[in-house]
This record gives sequence, C-alpha cells and structure tokens, in this order.
Amino acid sequence: MILDGGHQTIGGSFVFGLLIWISPWLAAQENGANDTKKQPAAALSIALDPGFGTGGFVADFLEAKEQTGALGRFLAVDSQNRPVIAGNSPGQKFSIGRYTSDGRPDLTFAGKGKHSVCIEDNATVESAGNTELQFTHGGTIDAKGRVVIIGKGGGIGGERKWDFALLRFLPNGLLDKTFSGVGYRKFQAHEEWNIGLAVATAPDCSVVAAGYAKSQSDPLLIRCHETGEVDEKFSATANGSLRWLIKEGTPAMATSVAIDAQGRFLVGMNLVKERWFWSLARLKPDGEIDDSFGDQGLWSKPLDPNAQIEMSFSNAVDAQGRIVMGGYSADGSELRRLAVARLTQSGHLDADFGPDGNGYVIVDGYGANVDYRYGPRAAVGANHIAITGPVNGAKGNIKCFGLAVMDGSGKNVAKIEPRLFPGSKGTDQPWGVAFDSENRVVVGGASQAISSKFRFAVARYVLK
Repeated sequence: MILDGGHQTIGGSFVFGLLIWISPWLAAQENGANDTKKQPAAALSIALDPGFGTGGFVADFLEAKEQTGALGRFLAVDSQNRPVIAGNSPGQKFSIGRYTSDGRPDLTFAGKGKHSVCIEDNATVESAGNTELQFTHGGTIDAKGRVVIIGKGGGIGGERKWDFALLRFLPNGLLDKTFSGVGYRKFQAHEEWNIGLAVATAPDCSVVAAGYAKSQSDPLLIRCHETGEVDEKFSATANGSLRWLIKEGTPAMATSVAIDAQGRFLVGMNLVKERWFWSLARLKPDGEIDDSFGDQGLWSKPLDPNAQIEMSFSNAVDAQGRIVMGGYSADGSELRRLAVARLTQSGHLDADFGPDGNGYVIVDGYGANVDYRYGPRAAVGANHIAITGPVNGAKGNIKCFGLAVMDGSGKNVAKIEPRLFPGSKGTDQPWGVAFDSENRVVVGGASQAISSKFRFAVARYVLK
C-alpha cells in the first residue's frame, strides 16, 4: 500500500481507526524520548585500584636498604601499562624508575627497577654543596619506547647558574648513548641562565624542549635531532616567534609543549599582564608563527576574571585535534584550584566544553594553598580528561594528591577525597598524570616519609 497519493488508496474509516489505535503508542514513544533527553549523564566516580601496589598505592625509596630519597617529578605510562616515574635524588642526580602493571618494581629496568645518574663532574658537585644544581621538570616516552627527561643542569663552563638538560634512557633503563654520545646533553638556550620544563617527541624521534630564561622573562623552544644535535635554525626561528607573539618586555615562561598531527608546535605559556594568566601559541613545523591560530598565532585569556593568579603547566591534543590545557586558578584565599581549558583547532575556547559552555572547568574549592613554582597537569583519555595537583588535607598543613576527572563535555566531574600515602609524614606532591590503555588513571609524584625523606609515589585509579 502507498499512503502518499500513489496508485492505491485506503478507506477513510480505516485510517481513522488506525490513528486512534496508534496514537497512545506514539504519545508514549514521544514521552519516552523526552524523558531520555532529560536524563542526566551517569555520574562519574573514582576509586583506588586494589590491583595496583598496596590498595592502589606505591611509595618507595630509590634504594630501600639505605632509604635513599627519590623526589618524583614526572610520570608517564608505556605501551605495556607500566608506570614510569622520574625525578631527583641526593648527590645532584636525576633518577628514574619503572613499575610493573600491578605496581611492583620492574626488575627488567636497570636491573632493579630504579636508576640514578649525575651529569656533572665531581668537582662541580662538591662545590655546589646543598645548592640545587640538577633538577627534573618533565619528560615523555618516544616512538621507540625511550624515556626522555627534561630539566636543568649546572651552567656550561660555569658562566651561568643553569642550562637546559636533556637525558634519554633506553627501554632497559640505561642511558641511551646514541644521544649526544653519552645519553644526555646540556645546552645553553639563552645568554642568561635557562631551565627546561617540558618536552615532546615527534614521530621521527626528534625532541622539542620548552622552558624559560632570565628570571621568567623569556620563553624558549629548542629542537634536537634524534642524535641529540641541536637544530639551531629551527630553535632561533621558534624563539624569535615566541618573543614577537608576547611582545618585548612582557614576562613569560613556556611551561608545556605538544605536537599535533600536522607537525605544528603547541607551546603553553604563562604571561604577566597585571597578573599571571594562561596562553598558548602555535608554530608551524619550521618554527614560524601560525597566524591562523587564535589572535595571529596566540590565544591568551584569563579564565576567572576575579582570580588572583592563573598558571598552566600542560597541554595535550585529543583525538579530534582539540587542545586541552591544565593548570590552576587561584581564588581570593589563594587556593590554587585545579583547572582545565579546551581550545578548538582554530585557537578559541571550545563552546562545547565546560558547565556553562565557556570552554573551561575550574574545580571550585578543590586545590591547595601552596607556593610551589610549578603546578597541576592534565591528561587526555579516550573519553575523559584528568587533572592532578596538590589539595589541602583535612587538617593542619597536610597536602595530598588531588585528582579530578571529567567527561568530554566538562559537565560531569568527579574528584577524589584527600588521602595520604601509607607512611606519609603529611606532604604528598603529585606532578604527573596519565591514562593507561584500560582507561585507568595513573598519578605520580612524591610522598614524604616519616623520616622526612621523599619517596617515589604512584597511585592508580579506576573510573566507574
């Protein structure tokens, strides 16, 4: 039968009866559809993973017998769901460790699961005394499974306090001596002292490092070939681009870097214009400004106009090419609230993200009153975004791991309650977050033991 003016017809009484019969069913379907639309998204929840470490926690020293301290400052998860943590240990040493997927030290990594190296000569270490000379600030895992660490080392030739420092470790935990011949290199990125804060690697395993120089006034971006040789032309072009974008005399520091699918460099920065606030530049593969992004190559905007200070420390590209930034927004009580912003590919706040469609989420009342120079970082999963940073504990000056996870809309947010690691004296510092292939959230950093020495600290959480 054809109902719309075709070659056959249906009697009017039949149609009338049919409509009476199906009308209640149609109404029910419509009401059901409306009810479905009104249903809120299922609430997120976060729980410690009992299948990892002891009740979801791992905290241990670099050397258990001697209780050698290890201050974790970076975390990543490799292709086998093994958490990798890097940081610092006494004696001006960079330290690194890897755990199995169930939270035990991975004995296939440097023979005992952890390793430390010093890139300074003995005379430099002795003359430094207790002065901080080497420090880990960030890292990543490249396409060949090698771990790249970024930080600072003693100034080359003693002419500056610090210079950029890059180290690369093989998957077995030992220094990769195909990188600059020794597995590490220091680089004078500026005529004044300079510090590396973040690193990303390209599919060809070249390395791009971001940081700053001269008391936080000059943002820097340096690229090295896979061999460790510095790409001087790119680095000069990129640094000129960043300085032009933020304008001469504007204090700025580059705190994060990512590479998108088109090989463009996304450089997260903090700028000072009356106060610190977030910004992001996009550079072309040759280091020139991509003026199709944001406002002639730069996005820069306060999130909360009433915030005392706002600073970002990570950026990542999701599967749709959107850029997710993580950091903090400090309220009137100087509580550094965890915050996430998402930008479109064109460099504008994403109107499809956040509780009010404003492109960002500030987790109100959730953060810490601290004076750390650096801060919270975010990670992107298949369907979620996670951000970690310190949060105030229930009493006193206790600081705990903080973690907030949100869905892709930014409207459904869950957070963990403050809880210290077993054996903690009261200061736990999270510095890195990642999703593994099973959508579990892994957070890494440091936990201060009762002895006051710091330990590598890793926690894993499941989403429900």
